[in-house]
Amino acid sequence: AGTMAFQMYGDAPEVSIIGATDSVLEFIPYHLEYICTELLKNSFRAALEHCYVTKASILPMIECLIVEGPHELVIRFSDRGGGIPLEDRRNIFRYGFTTAESAAVRRREAPEGVNPIGFFGGNLDGTLNPMHGKGFGLPLSQLYAKHFGGSLDLVTMEGFGTEVYVRLDRTGQKFEQSQC
Repeated sequence: AGTMAFQMYGDAPEVSIIGATDSVLEFIPYHLEYICTELLKNSFRAALEHCYVTKASILPMIECLIVEGPHELVIRFSDRGGGIPLEDRRNIFRYGFTTAESAAVRRREAPEGVNPIGFFGGNLDGTLNPMHGKGFGLPLSQLYAKHFGGSLDLVTMEGFGTEVYVRLDRTGQKFEQSQC
């Protein structure tokens, strides 16, 4: 995700990974990697765009805290990317919901002399970039966490940042019951 951010924005926030970094978890690696990549992409985008909008001179660090308990592993992703606007909160876990279109409008309004490629929602030709725009990252991440007996919860403070808590079952005894 950091490489993607650097390619699209020309910069990427540092990520601090602290806590139980040597934890072992019985989990399908692809699903955990997908969840972490999507959450980091969202944090990178938020931090970079918030820094740009507020004209901050220092890019805020993203923190990943890993806490291991006897029954669950919790990963907290914490950023200072300005939080999620109130009007978007009820839709963020809806499949296909994206903020890329509104971001593209802000990109076109970039001040003269600012290279808007990558910022605010895609490329100059209007196509979406790999950092965001499909509207499936959060809903699928939440689905994967639930399917394997965990959860994905989000706490946001508009104007400050967002924290996402991924709780994953360590016992191997909780699985979401499939309903067909």
